[in-house]
Amino acid sequence: MALLAERLEGAGYRVVNFGYPSRSEPIEDLVDRLEAELGRCCRNAEDSVHFVTHSMGGVLVRALLARREEPHLGRVVMLSPPNQGSEIVDAFADTPVLRAILGPAGVRLGTDAGGIADQLPPVRFELGIITGDRSLDPIGSWLIPGPDDGKVAVENARVEGAADFRVIPASHTFIMNRPDVAEEVVHFLQTGRFQPSKADRSRYLYVWAGAEHEGDSDFLAVIDADPESGAYGEIVATLPVGLKGGAHHSEHVMPHGDTLYVNAFTAGASFLIDLSDPLEPRLAGSFREMGEFTYPHTFERLPDGNVLVTFQTKGEGNEIAGGLVELDPAGRLVRSADAADPVDPELRAYSVTPIPSIDRAVSTTTDMRMEANGTSFQVWGLSDLTLLKTVPLPPGPSGHEHRDPAEVRLLPDSATAILTTFSCSMYLLHGLDTEAPGAELVYTLPWATYDTDECGIPLTRGGYWIQTYAHSTGSALVSLDISDPTRPVEVDRMTLEGDWWPHWISIEPEGDRIVLTSGQGETLYRVLVIRLDPATGELSLDPTFRDPGADRPGVSFDRISWPHGTAGPARPHGAVFSREHSKSDHLRGEVNP
Repeated sequence: MALLAERLEGAGYRVVNFGYPSRSEPIEDLVDRLEAELGRCCRNAEDSVHFVTHSMGGVLVRALLARREEPHLGRVVMLSPPNQGSEIVDAFADTPVLRAILGPAGVRLGTDAGGIADQLPPVRFELGIITGDRSLDPIGSWLIPGPDDGKVAVENARVEGAADFRVIPASHTFIMNRPDVAEEVVHFLQTGRFQPSKADRSRYLYVWAGAEHEGDSDFLAVIDADPESGAYGEIVATLPVGLKGGAHHSEHVMPHGDTLYVNAFTAGASFLIDLSDPLEPRLAGSFREMGEFTYPHTFERLPDGNVLVTFQTKGEGNEIAGGLVELDPAGRLVRSADAADPVDPELRAYSVTPIPSIDRAVSTTTDMRMEANGTSFQVWGLSDLTLLKTVPLPPGPSGHEHRDPAEVRLLPDSATAILTTFSCSMYLLHGLDTEAPGAELVYTLPWATYDTDECGIPLTRGGYWIQTYAHSTGSALVSLDISDPTRPVEVDRMTLEGDWWPHWISIEPEGDRIVLTSGQGETLYRVLVIRLDPATGELSLDPTFRDPGADRPGVSFDRISWPHGTAGPARPHGAVFSREHSKSDHLRGEVNP
């Protein structure tokens, strides 16, 4: 790993190489060795301690971090890790000669229930994985189903909770000797993501828009989002849904698969849109109520493809709290649960964030109709939708910081979460997997005024939190460093010209572009693209994303002619970048089969 060590040192990292007798000692003893080495090299470290591992080394780091927390833990990159074991061990572990070759640690790397991989929990740290799909061992590859690197199947390198995943044309033995891998390792340690390639770039932007004129229909617009396309920024397709119902939220990011959920909140309706052919979008289904639950609001995907939906209310009025509903990808009911709780009689189920790594979901309680004043969040058992706890948010020094809890976002460890309020405050949630979950106020935008300001949809990327901030005399996107989530620090503020009222943002799944829509004024009809520097958190407007021939950036929805015909202007709200494929690409652009 000399080349990799040299590149890391060149990037300013102090490198400590940890070697271990993988064929003579059991895994538990190797983990002890690793823990002792950390004590020697890094006990007094003031900076973050990162891990870069190869093969079994990834399993050792997972076992160590499952055993105890590393107080200075930074990010982890694993090269060709057998996170779900190896079929080669399954085939030969009972052979005495090969057992001797594998050693006591190696024989624990099988895929069965006795293997170490089956006993380790999902990761709760920032993890990037690079694995190969080229083999120098034809016999080993014959034993392994699907693409592999000669030792580990591509799918077995994956683990729940990883932030990024790459497949490259490399073998298990030599993957660490590639310059491109070294560059990716450095980039991940710096930003929490691997470098986006051309193949990762989203080709389209899907914008869910509400019709302004009576007789028109809400519709999904497809915008060319390829910067190298001659049609960049052009609306290339639309799909009217046959209803003018106040187009509101879509899913926050395009899911794996081809179907996108959107809602028309004012009408209490939701739609499933098939985007398997982005230039020919198709209505795949719709629903209003689910049982007693009405007015669906937020959609979040689960790892199995199902969708978790918040329903604000029961019945047609706004007097009874709604709940959570789990739907399958086709919109069919799987299960549901009531959100009503006397702890907060004014709660309405607003948004929800699943946390699969700890079998939890967290929902917020703001009333979309602004008739009630929820001030709590709710913790649920994810696997069975059991309401475990309704937790009041503690007021801050101004007495309003806890008002209108809005969105919860997971941090890179896939277990820690921050809740933001429309009142422009941030709460760090803790103890979510215990019987006593709580919240700590960690930040309030210092210039925000409760009566006149609003903070809408946030997002995270790497160690940065991007927050919309709206004010009648000047709005902005704010970038906060949350590497220490107890002390967010502003690193950039991008002022928005004109009467922007930023509300909705969403980030490119494998890239660093952000789509932004507005909520009022002349800019109500415009869509912008913002670029995020993943290394610094700096924000900048993409000046090339604009209507053909326009003299200013952005795509206007204040128009008469659309691909579906002549109609009036429309208000863009929910918007997501396309996801080009369901699994990560190769570094060099080949699609992973």
